[in-house]
Amino acid sequence: MVKFLFESPDFNLYSKTIFHEKSHKGKSGENEWIHPDIVGVHFPFKDYEDETFKLCKNLNQISYKIYSFELKIKLDFSNLRQSYFQAVSNSSWANEGYLVALEFDDEIMKELWRLNNAFGIGFIKLDVKDINDSKIIIKAREKSNLKLITLDLLVNKNKDFNEFIQNLNKDINISDIERIGYKFYDEIYNDEKMQKYLKDKKII
Repeated sequence: MVKFLFESPDFNLYSKTIFHEKSHKGKSGENEWIHPDIVGVHFPFKDYEDETFKLCKNLNQISYKIYSFELKIKLDFSNLRQSYFQAVSNSSWANEGYLVALEFDDEIMKELWRLNNAFGIGFIKLDVKDINDSKIIIKAREKSNLKLITLDLLVNKNKDFNEFIQNLNKDINISDIERIGYKFYDEIYNDEKMQKYLKDKKII
């Protein structure tokens, strides 16, 4: 997923996996459906020439976008609504939220479109055999503002998410394409390493 999000022209994200196990322990059900599986950020200064970027920065017109992703192996009617509303809950703070599946039944598409119209969560088909064949099936509805109360809850609850926000703040302050993405975000595998990973993990 991290490789797809980085290489896809629709996203071009630096991503970080959020491990639920690193969250502070709470009462039963307290931390349920608050953690996304993967978070990502798009740095707009990757897209601009230096002078254009400086102008956007001076005019305060730089739009950083933060994304949230909920991953499932397979979606069908037996788990669709639970998975979808888990994505709604886990992505409520982000600019865009997506539900992702490796497999899905075609019969659920009408319901996915209905839910998207009501709640705005998008849907991605992740193809592990050919990452380049992964695609956005339904585009998420963009929210212009982050929900800071929920974001702050995640910063407080989860070490991985806290580190993601810390390093995002550093990257935004530095605004240097040469610094981002190599240390603090998840590694983006080349094709050879990706194939080895998929075989080692028995994904393919």
